[in-house]
Amino acid sequence: MIITLMEWGDRHLAGEAGPPRVAEHKDCGGHVVSQLVCEECARPLPVDEVDSRATRSELSTVAG
Repeated sequence: MIITLMEWGDRHLAGEAGPPRVAEHKDCGGHVVSQLVCEECARPLPVDEVDSRATRSELSTVAG
């Protein structure tokens, strides 16, 4: 979750000097990014394979 928030901030809020912090892999120094993974089958997913649906909680809020 923290990496995801950092990525969002880096993309939308970083100034001309760049982001205030970066996440790097300790072993090789590569940039760390978040990835969508299916909790059921553990397969990495591209965004176009992800669907969003309302939950009962959201539906009761809208109806109430």
